[in-house]
Amino acid sequence: MTEKRLEVLRVIKKERPASVYELAKMLNRDAKNVIQDLEYLKNIGLVEIKRTREKKERTIPEVKYDRIDLQIAV
Repeated sequence: MTEKRLEVLRVIKKERPASVYELAKMLNRDAKNVIQDLEYLKNIGLVEIKRTREKKERTIPEVKYDRIDLQIAV
């Protein structure tokens, strides 16, 4: 888990962006890189992606928890 990905989670939870592109603006990052981070976070179960067609198609990232407890075996 990188610091940038943790920032993605925090911004989604706090700001609730209406789209991936709005999230990229909030993070001041390139949308392509944010999309890659979201795919990774989705694949490990930390982000849900909702697609909507209100007015125009949007991809909305969601975080539905307040805390992550992580255990790593060494």
